Amino acid sequence: MTTPRSSGIRRVFEEPHDEITKSTVTGKLSKIVNEIKGFL
Repeated sequence: MTTPRSSGIRRVFEEPHDEITKSTVTGKLSKIVNEIKGFL
């Protein structure tokens, strides 16, 4: 039996690195946009 945690870790390693970088970049961009909106 595999625990949800181990399967999640395995999924992260199996995922293409492009998808991981895309999601992190998108998260950073959305955070910056939200900060800019807060200043306006």
